[in-house]
Amino acid sequence: MKGIPRPEYLQLLRGEGEGRPPERLDSPQAVTRALVGATADLLLRRITPPEASSIRSQVERVLHLFDLVALGNEPPALQSELRTLEALLHPRRGAGPV
Repeated sequence: MKGIPRPEYLQLLRGEGEGRPPERLDSPQAVTRALVGATADLLLRRITPPEASSIRSQVERVLHLFDLVALGNEPPALQSELRTLEALLHPRRGAGPV
């Protein structure tokens, strides 16, 4: 807004309202952040309880597979399960309330 003095330490960031691009789910930490985001979306009514339950179940499967990777095993299902989780998360990105 013009005419209103602003302290120098405050900056107006102009953006397109798109937010951050989707994070790659390539670590247990990224998967956990996705679960936290889905929980926030449930609270904000962007997703339904059944959708949240599906995401939670898939996150549990993926985190179990990451545990196997940490033990030295490379489960072949990991990439497939990650793609399934990304598909569950994809519709909620940029969606409004349900």
